[in-house]
Amino acid sequence: MKIKIAYLSFPENQFRLNDVHKIRGYLGNLFREHDLFHNHKSDGTLIYRYPLIQCKVIYGKFYIVAIEKAIEIFSDIFFRTNEIEINDKKIILQSKELKIKESEFGITKEMKNYMFISPWLALNQENFVKYKNTLNQNERLEILRKCLIGNILSMCNKTNGLNYEVIQEIKVDFKDIISVSTILKGNKLIGFKGYFNINFEIPELLGIGKECSRGFGCLKKV
Repeated sequence: MKIKIAYLSFPENQFRLNDVHKIRGYLGNLFREHDLFHNHKSDGTLIYRYPLIQCKVIYGKFYIVAIEKAIEIFSDIFFRTNEIEINDKKIILQSKELKIKESEFGITKEMKNYMFISPWLALNQENFVKYKNTLNQNERLEILRKCLIGNILSMCNKTNGLNYEVIQEIKVDFKDIISVSTILKGNKLIGFKGYFNINFEIPELLGIGKECSRGFGCLKKV
């Protein structure tokens, strides 16, 4: 199927991946009337769904990515996002670039090649213990393979995702995947970077895994 995606970037400002959660917090407060931006109900409880608005820093450039129905509020985001605040310091966003396009999404006959351009936070508490307790590389890759397939299925979920029914087996083959240390909100985390092949079309710069709304697990076609 095809899905519509909007990419808003700010090319003249430079940021780090560690800045994203602060930027998203600032913008989430600015656009608190739009729960698609911050994924919280009015009482503060979390809305569990694949994030339709994702903030990212890619090679130093800040992006806001909106998917499908989130594009409906993108004109508001475009016109009101003129500055951000990091550590009580206001930063003027000097210019904006907006692109909207339709992309294929779903199972493919041939394998597609992707790379993680930001750390993929694959492991939850349970499978982190399993991963840590085995030194067998094949077993570790199998844990990661199941995590990645689970991330894709969550992304496709009819209720909380992109409403795509997966009717064929998802196949994954990792290439040169490595663990990396990363930081979120001052906490050290283990993520993964590298390459993989999958029989699934994923639009450019979408994220998978934990904290993908804050720029983690961002994918690029190879």
